[in-house]
Amino acid sequence: MICHSYNDFQKDPTEINAPHFSSVHVLVRTNVIADLAQYLHLPIPQLVCFSSHYKIDNEGTPANVHVHLTPVLYVPTDRGYKTLGEKQLAGVEALIQKQGIPFDLIHAHFTWSSGYVGARLKEKYGVPFVVTAHGEDIYSLPFKDAVWRKNIEYVLNTADAIITVSRSNLECIRKLDVDTPVHVIPNGFKEDLFCPKEMSECIWLKRSAKSYGKRRIFSVL
Repeated sequence: MICHSYNDFQKDPTEINAPHFSSVHVLVRTNVIADLAQYLHLPIPQLVCFSSHYKIDNEGTPANVHVHLTPVLYVPTDRGYKTLGEKQLAGVEALIQKQGIPFDLIHAHFTWSSGYVGARLKEKYGVPFVVTAHGEDIYSLPFKDAVWRKNIEYVLNTADAIITVSRSNLECIRKLDVDTPVHVIPNGFKEDLFCPKEMSECIWLKRSAKSYGKRRIFSVL
């Protein structure tokens, strides 16, 4: 699995499906600059979300799930992201060769840059490739300019199957020149955190959270 982080909505489904595989190798992209700032205790809040400490949650990870770091040096700008695909690919391929990681299925989360890495690995190793388009990577990125559109269409057309999490995302994919089958699979939720409540109670909880200055999310089912 090629991804940008291993927590929340990428961690949970991976670990639920892990018993169906002999092994799962998760290759997580991290930012060298962000990790260096964390190591040196530099107070740069904007970099925290790019660090490996923020991106990876190994708590309760099954024995057959192996999480690997693929550090990449990049600046989070439009220009920096456009060159990120090749940089992440180099890091992933180096790790595969160094550790002899075996795989017969590739699943990439987000069309860029993990999706690009998955597409290139499919072409090199000849194994099936699935990409999940989550959000901005499909409803915004391919419509920014011709370069982005070409990159994203390459990833989607190289994939053997596309997963996306909403019908609105599906409509965005339909605007592109893409022939690969698309499957809509909405994100799940944790039943221990979210449960049905009366509308009046949800409104009260929302107001209470706002009054106490806390950020909370309430779902009305």
